[in-house]
Amino acid sequence: MSMHAVVIGGSVAGLSAAQALTRIYTRVTLIERNTLPDCAEQRAGTPQALHIHVLLTRGVEGAPV
Repeated sequence: MSMHAVVIGGSVAGLSAAQALTRIYTRVTLIERNTLPDCAEQRAGTPQALHIHVLLTRGVEGAPV
């Protein structure tokens, strides 16, 4: 069995998926066509970057049990 996962796209979803896959795979490769910045800033190729992005309080608290 291959222990290598590939994630295409460095969006929040792609980065989250890559992080989750590190628990299962020994090697995870993230493919992103743009250079990722060192700090939070708008990136080329992300038209949604101007939208407000926040984690609402309910998301921090987690789903109801």
